Amino acid sequence: MRRIGLWVANGTPSNADQMLSWRPGSLTCFYDYLQPNRVIQYKQDNPTTDVIIRFQHPKNWRENPTISAKNYAAEIVSKWPVLRDIDPYVYFGNEMNLHYENGDENIGNQYMYETPEFYALHASWVKMVAENIKNVIPDMRLVFPPFAFGHHEDGAPDDSGNPKDGWAGYDYYEEFIPTLFDNIMTFHAYWGNATGSNRDWLYDPELSSWYAFRWQRVEKLFKVRYGQDIKHIIDEAGNFSVSDRDFTEQVMYFGKKCLACSSVIALTMFLWEDPTYSAGNMMNSWVAGCYNLSEHVQQLKEMPDITITSEPNVSVNRGVKIQLEDGSVELLNFEDYLRGVIPAEMPVRAVEYGGYADAALEAQVVAARSYTMYRLEHPRDAQYDLKYTDQAFNKAAIGSVRADAAIAATNGIYLLKDGEVFEAEYIKRCGRDECPYCLGTAFYISTTHAPDGKWVNRFCQDGANELAKEGYTYREILDFYYGHLDLTYSTDPAEVLEPETIKPIIQPEEGNMFDFKTIGEEILPRYNDAERFGVAIIPEPTTYTPVYTASVHALTGSENNMNHHLYFMVLDKDNNQVPNAKIDWEWTWNDMTEEERPHPNPIICDKEEWEGPPGNLPLIKEWPQVNVWMHDAVSDRAEGMQIRWAKEEWEEPGVEWGHRSFYIVFKETTDPTTPIPDPIPDPIPDPIPDPDPEPPVNDEVEAILRQAVEISNELSALLTELDKSVIQPLENLT
Repeated sequence: MRRIGLWVANGTPSNADQMLSWRPGSLTCFYDYLQPNRVIQYKQDNPTTDVIIRFQHPKNWRENPTISAKNYAAEIVSKWPVLRDIDPYVYFGNEMNLHYENGDENIGNQYMYETPEFYALHASWVKMVAENIKNVIPDMRLVFPPFAFGHHEDGAPDDSGNPKDGWAGYDYYEEFIPTLFDNIMTFHAYWGNATGSNRDWLYDPELSSWYAFRWQRVEKLFKVRYGQDIKHIIDEAGNFSVSDRDFTEQVMYFGKKCLACSSVIALTMFLWEDPTYSAGNMMNSWVAGCYNLSEHVQQLKEMPDITITSEPNVSVNRGVKIQLEDGSVELLNFEDYLRGVIPAEMPVRAVEYGGYADAALEAQVVAARSYTMYRLEHPRDAQYDLKYTDQAFNKAAIGSVRADAAIAATNGIYLLKDGEVFEAEYIKRCGRDECPYCLGTAFYISTTHAPDGKWVNRFCQDGANELAKEGYTYREILDFYYGHLDLTYSTDPAEVLEPETIKPIIQPEEGNMFDFKTIGEEILPRYNDAERFGVAIIPEPTTYTPVYTASVHALTGSENNMNHHLYFMVLDKDNNQVPNAKIDWEWTWNDMTEEERPHPNPIICDKEEWEGPPGNLPLIKEWPQVNVWMHDAVSDRAEGMQIRWAKEEWEEPGVEWGHRSFYIVFKETTDPTTPIPDPIPDPIPDPIPDPDPEPPVNDEVEAILRQAVEISNELSALLTELDKSVIQPLENLT
């Protein structure tokens, strides 16, 4: 059954009957809790149910990866007698690109678990575990373990499937995912964080493609970068706020969108119940937080099974990049692009003046929409989706009443072949014998695709108009020309974005680090060019000295190169780097209570110069804002750093929403209240006359003063001679 599924209780459920009463289509469970959650019995009663089993991984695996992989695999293999009859999907390891999943409680070390070096080491370990399992139990259905998204594992794929980071953690796994994991991957999809749910991350076409539906970007990455068609099991999904009054609607919307896609094998919402009361799980526990659990379960029970409509990566549509005749590339809203194609491909004037019939225009829209969507998934070039020669396009014709009416009449309808968007090619005159216009006349020269000039797999525009005039509907026209290809029609509209949400694709250069040393030495104390992004410097209020003043620089696009970090440097009063300086930090949100306030370990500024800035902290989208200050010294506070700022029009490529960095410099000063002088000195003012000059000295007094100076000089000379001739010889004798 193709239904929304459930991650069962992490322990013994308080009411297993209610938990399973709504016929979940799949179940995910820790191996240790199979029995109390009645998973085996449920599978026997509902044979079409997919079961997903997770094994806890050893967090000390890096101490000896080879031995760890061997022992871990042996543990999983030993459970096969219990698992064999339910034939589950099995995965091991969970979000191992997070510091705490590796036994490291220092969040300041998070950056260590999202580097190429870490992914390479982890990939070798995963491969060893899987090979050890498959060597003993080749029939075990292993699926690739999930990562926490947003940590370079997928490289932040753009809408064409290319990693914006320039690399992806999956680069180190793609070679063995087809053979050891049958091209099936698990994924954790969330549209919320510790502050609660964020509906934009579920419903907004652009934002949701980075959160709830990010798995579609991963599929595009594998298709484009590795040439692989992968499938997904979404074993965890949630919003961190099950108490939302519309939580049921959120779940149903997400479930329908995912399970309507043929590449999704199963979906299990996280989590029914956590008897261990783990703080990280309680915000997603249905039992603990659902506003009305009984009503929620009942609505899910009444929800009909979901039909596959196969929308591979459709929700990633983000406009169309078209290369124009002059070589320039223009980015257009999807529907606006169609509005310029239809009048250029078919006459849209009134029928009595030679315009084509409505049904012909509607058939043209469906063909053009399908072809455009195909090109979005198979772009002509890394810089654009289509060329001006692929489909005629006339931007000046946008606004045709008849073209717009045809687009509206076929809203979201496109063609599918074998579950994939069909490359619906068309031609003005097809030359086919059965075409009511061509009647076997070849209007074009023969090619390998059209022997004898007959284009048998193309929709004929002039022929479509003839059929429309005979009363054919647009579907009947399309079936007439494409019917032998066994096509189907979509049932859900293709998602598109409004023009203002379209964002440019950025391909950052690798290895380009900003000049942190020069900036750190020259930046003025309490300088702040990040105010426009909500960053504030809170001066140290006391008169205690010395004090470390803070300065903040928002990295430009060329400096940032799509990173998302806080970088740190601490300098003494002589502008020398303070070694191993410690930075305290916290993430906050509005109305945070003192009990909720986090107390992470300090960041240590201990990096070598060649490694970049002495200290850094990767920023994640889930932190509303981050504040920092010195750990063991009196200092200012820099507050409000976050990465949820869209790229401004004036900014250069290299920054965008979710990819923004800040450089914080703490400088020692002995008088923080004294303003720092402007680097350009003020002009020297004209001399000001003395308002009360001394009275002039008469000649007699002046003569006496001169005589006194002469006597003083003579005395000084006598004393010097005495020192040389008498005192120094006596000192030498002693």
